[in-house]
Amino acid sequence: MKNIKILYIIGNGFDLHHKLASSYWDFMQFIKQEDESLYNLVEEYLQIEDNWSDFEDAFASIDVYSLTEYASIFLKSYGADDWRDSAHHDYQYEIEQVVTHLSIMLKQYFIAWLKQLNVSRKKLLELQKSAQYLTFNYTKTLQCTYQIANKNILHIHGSIKHPQNIILGHAWKPKSNQYVGELFEVSDTEVRILEGNEILEEYFLQTFKPSRKIIKKNQIFFRSLHAVRTVYVLGHSISDIDVEYFCAIVKSTNLRKVQWIVSYHDKNDKINYKKKFQNIGIPRSNIKLIKLSKLKRKKSYE
Repeated sequence: MKNIKILYIIGNGFDLHHKLASSYWDFMQFIKQEDESLYNLVEEYLQIEDNWSDFEDAFASIDVYSLTEYASIFLKSYGADDWRDSAHHDYQYEIEQVVTHLSIMLKQYFIAWLKQLNVSRKKLLELQKSAQYLTFNYTKTLQCTYQIANKNILHIHGSIKHPQNIILGHAWKPKSNQYVGELFEVSDTEVRILEGNEILEEYFLQTFKPSRKIIKKNQIFFRSLHAVRTVYVLGHSISDIDVEYFCAIVKSTNLRKVQWIVSYHDKNDKINYKKKFQNIGIPRSNIKLIKLSKLKRKKSYE
């Protein structure tokens, strides 16, 4: 692979800058219109603020306590007058219905939403076609708007071109029921509750984003970055979910020689971004923060 001098890291803010209706709010409006019951489940059980990093974090922050409390209505006593054998699975069924909607069905709607987004054809920035691109977006803005070749683009979490490979989820890795196991005292558990816990544990596994595994799978790409001298971070929130990727880039490049040009949205971003980059070892003097709109026709940084 040729020596790459420039790397662009692309986040959702890049698509938003190009007037693509790709915000978390837009997605939720799509869900509300298509499946209001799913929308209500997201509102009730996922703790989300207003952006994509919150949305993906929320998969790991599902309100297990509220869900199991709701499902416990169906934990009828085996000695109850109205007990029936078929009720043995009611508790597990209710939990499974909710987590299936919040994992499998939510992802299906996510893919359907991506397919109906209209990519802008208007170029707002000056991008180098010969550079390498690491994009966290699932859209084809780079290809359609800027005619960047597919060979120069790594869709690290998949692309709408191959929806079956799209990765969406949290960075918290569950370990042997460490989370759901805290809900009940061991002495209080019985087979229905244990089976419900297993369903919840499977949900966490299904919605886990295996960053380290993804990085290992793309080692050829990361190793090719040794000659990079300029990294542009355009529209990425640098969320905790994706920090491992930035660490992999730092390890693959010459730390002292690389200039990082990072776009920001507001004053709080400036403070947070500098702190995050310094935490992963990038010298403060190598970080330049700039508004995305100011990068139009700017070549002096390359």
